[in-house]
Amino acid sequence: LRRVKATSREMEVITHVFGTEYIESFMRNTDVIICYIQEEEDDTFYEINEIKNRCSDNIKGETGICISFGFFATKYDKGIQYPRDRSITIKDSFGYELMSLTDMIAIINSHIVNWNTEEVFILELSLAGVYESGIFKLFIQETIIDLKLFLRELIVQNPLLEYVPKMIFVDILLNEEQFEYIDFTETKRSEKLDSVVKTESKYDYLKNTSDMLIIWSTIRNYANILSVNIGSFLSFMISHYLKVSHSVEINLQYHLNVLRMYSYQQPFELNNINLQKAVVFGQDDETKGVYNLTSSTNGLCIIIRNEKFPEHMRQKYVTDKTVKNYKDGFERHGFKCRTFNDLSALEMWEQLSIVSKDKVLESHNALVIILISNTDTFENVDVIYGNDGNYFTMNNLKMLFNDKSCTALKGKLKLFIIDGPRGGNFIQLIYRNFIL
Repeated sequence: LRRVKATSREMEVITHVFGTEYIESFMRNTDVIICYIQEEEDDTFYEINEIKNRCSDNIKGETGICISFGFFATKYDKGIQYPRDRSITIKDSFGYELMSLTDMIAIINSHIVNWNTEEVFILELSLAGVYESGIFKLFIQETIIDLKLFLRELIVQNPLLEYVPKMIFVDILLNEEQFEYIDFTETKRSEKLDSVVKTESKYDYLKNTSDMLIIWSTIRNYANILSVNIGSFLSFMISHYLKVSHSVEINLQYHLNVLRMYSYQQPFELNNINLQKAVVFGQDDETKGVYNLTSSTNGLCIIIRNEKFPEHMRQKYVTDKTVKNYKDGFERHGFKCRTFNDLSALEMWEQLSIVSKDKVLESHNALVIILISNTDTFENVDVIYGNDGNYFTMNNLKMLFNDKSCTALKGKLKLFIIDGPRGGNFIQLIYRNFIL
């Protein structure tokens, strides 16, 4: 590992290991998990922006082929459960030391010539990483590598990999100084000059966040006959699942995962942050392992709907039915709903900030925030727009309701539903509704 002295802690923008683009062809049907590991220590933490787009079959179970390169390269025994996802059984596994990118691709090619494309392709990479001049760099020995270009070339040589289920685990080994620097500045990935929020926090928010589930739509919800009748696809499905998520085994997470598993279009992405229990509606208060969301629950649901945007932005055609789906669904389970229409980014943030400090949350058992608006991802930062074209970031929103900023919700469910796909990054993908 090259030891490069960390740059100033005043740096505000950090480039992610995948560069400036969040969604690429390789990310279709793919889970990407990035873990930072301190050299000679057990301390680790995970990248804020995980990518979880893979269709998985946790009911029937899956088999996979694992190819591992690097410091921690592992050759797993055939037939065992994959340690990082026990729903997958290892059919074959190979472990190698680090080598040139060309040689790594050649080895991968040799193993997938006769590969059954229904099996999960698992790629493990353990590399050295440093910050240099404000940019995060990965190294193989003394050579800087571009992970994004590596994956692109892998796709070029193996086109089928674009669509098959994939899992990519990148373990990045850091020395103590680099590890502490990244740990402190992790939240700075949410900082942009034209964001309406300037975060001063320098702690790792993941360590101060509990019980958070985020559901983010990937379908554009164009105005069409279907959406006029039933509302947005996500609102329709959430409304339905609120009616049937009534047991520890058949809970909200179960229904969402089943839908993702059998839907080719991948209608939404899921992200949970230290979610400890099952999300169940209508279960008895004494049931262990579930959040207390009975019909008597005094939960709070905030709905913000933005339809009108500046001329240079796509107008979001949101029907009243979309809002009604959410409102009726949560009110049925005892949530008090507050609805706001066409707010600027600053107005949205002010309303959400008021909620986060509201003492009434102490008597609530859960908080639901539903944002129906235009969204986007650039330089690997997820942003949510107000109707004035300005925005705040998803990371800002997470930090606003973490356990340190919103103590009243510590240990309680915080459910965020973002009904709006991430802008232009999905234009060339299959994630869009049909147009009539």
